[in-house]
Amino acid sequence: MKIIFSGVDEAYSQHLLLPEAVINCVKKHSLVRQKTFLAGRVLLNLALKQFYGVNSLPKMFIGEHGKPEFFEARYPRFNISHSRNLIVLGLSDSNVGIDVECFRKSFHFDKLKEYLFDAKELTYFHGLDLDSQLFLFKALWTLRECLIKFTGRGLLDLRAIRTDLLNQTFTYFSARGNLHVSVRKLEPSLFNTSYLNEKGSCLAFSFRTHESVEFYRHENGLLVSCEPPLEVYDFRKAN
Repeated sequence: MKIIFSGVDEAYSQHLLLPEAVINCVKKHSLVRQKTFLAGRVLLNLALKQFYGVNSLPKMFIGEHGKPEFFEARYPRFNISHSRNLIVLGLSDSNVGIDVECFRKSFHFDKLKEYLFDAKELTYFHGLDLDSQLFLFKALWTLRECLIKFTGRGLLDLRAIRTDLLNQTFTYFSARGNLHVSVRKLEPSLFNTSYLNEKGSCLAFSFRTHESVEFYRHENGLLVSCEPPLEVYDFRKAN
């Protein structure tokens, strides 16, 4: 599995290298939507060239739940997430979900916490100090987003996902197989660029047991190996 980071603006600056059909398919959308979509396709294009020797984006289709995939099984599965000016691509030989969230310092989570989490999770929350509660909320939010992006089922499933924080397991009826979700803390020092300015941002991605993970950042049109972000949680699917 490969995880690739970039700034939206940095990746979008190379969008003219994409096939014209890809650029044209989002011309009716807002500029913000155009930039994030095309930035993701630029990263995907670069990754396929660098790691798979594929010189142009293969044809895609939209799966059952709205998740894009390549027609041909010889190409990797992928998932893309962005938050503010950070965009992340996950590539794997098996299905993958990924989510990144850059939370503002003033973010208030009390109402969302009460809505999303069950009594067991809330009891664990209330035993923590405020800063620890905030990071745990970020971790559990990205975990849930990662899993619904893994299945493609959408936000309605957020409340169907439950965690056992002491044992670091999760339950979710739609996620099948021997699945883990790694939750990582992102710090600006990891990237050496301007596209992550918030401390305590979170990344969550799905992976299979024993699947190796490599991390890269986008620099001047190249994907350069970088240090892995600090892993805070490794949630595995409960039996």
